[in-house]
Amino acid sequence: MIYKRLGFTPLQVLEEVRPTLSEESQKKITFVGRLDPMAEGTIHLLWSGDMEEKKNMQNQDKEYVVEILFDVETDTGDILGLITSVHNGSSGFNKEILNNFIGPFSFDYPTYSSPHIKKVLKGEKVIHKRQDGYIYSIESLNLQKYTNEELQKIIIDKLLDCRMEGDFRLDQVKQGWNDFFK
Repeated sequence: MIYKRLGFTPLQVLEEVRPTLSEESQKKITFVGRLDPMAEGTIHLLWSGDMEEKKNMQNQDKEYVVEILFDVETDTGDILGLITSVHNGSSGFNKEILNNFIGPFSFDYPTYSSPHIKKVLKGEKVIHKRQDGYIYSIESLNLQKYTNEELQKIIIDKLLDCRMEGDFRLDQVKQGWNDFFK
């Protein structure tokens, strides 16, 4: 296992580790699962004879801690996207709503997620892949309100931590968030 820092892709972490492995181990190396650049946490790396374990490990239960920004939608579903709509406090969130998410789920990977990004950047049509899963429980740890200045700093600082190849659309995204907070 290795810790993936905020702002990096799993592939970047893998490439960072590759030079520390023996030449034989470097031939076949992969990571298990996906953590987008805005996520941080442990990921499993497998090499050589461990490759057949990947599918088993992907099917294991996982635990996530997430931060949700209500009332702002982006084209990526996270702060790496361009703002597409704002709902000005209309989300009506309360902790009981979380219980509606417990149980089986199926969703399309976002357009700009790793399974699709190469096609998106080339302007090709994307056939969305689906992800099925099950949420066993949800716990609301904290509901935090921020001033516009605090939230702007949090978002821009996270965007500044991004180290994605080609910088995706970071300049455009940062400008969009800065315009949003004006």
